[in-house]
Amino acid sequence: MGFKELGDVDFLSKLLDTMTDGVMVVDRDGTILCLNPSAEKITGYASSELVGRPCTILDTDSCVIDSGGKKEKRCELFETGRVSNKRCQIKSKDGRPIIVLKNAVLLTDADGEVIGAVETMTDITSLFMKEVELESLRQELTHELS
Repeated sequence: MGFKELGDVDFLSKLLDTMTDGVMVVDRDGTILCLNPSAEKITGYASSELVGRPCTILDTDSCVIDSGGKKEKRCELFETGRVSNKRCQIKSKDGRPIIVLKNAVLLTDADGEVIGAVETMTDITSLFMKEVELESLRQELTHELS
């Protein structure tokens, strides 16, 4: 198998469907174009509920930028061109906070113009909760020893 298969839509669809990381594609305005089943599982939304909606529906904390004391919803990806291993909090369909590790890159056309972005998200909520619990125990032990 070579790179030729990567141009096959069925092959790419199967590839995305088998990934355990969530994958989401947005256009340059942040409108969700597609997501894989793992992204559906992580967010709690069906693909049909998200496609065509702005990515801000996920209420990602990393999209809030402090601009001179005024908080704005802006995607840093479209300013920096890449997001690597960023811990973010999103809100699931039922309102629960989900902690994800996010990686994203811009998508460009043949002329180099930005046409959108693709991001992966790994649910690290349980790992984060264990870190919080460990820190709490560490503080409790430090307090008891002092």
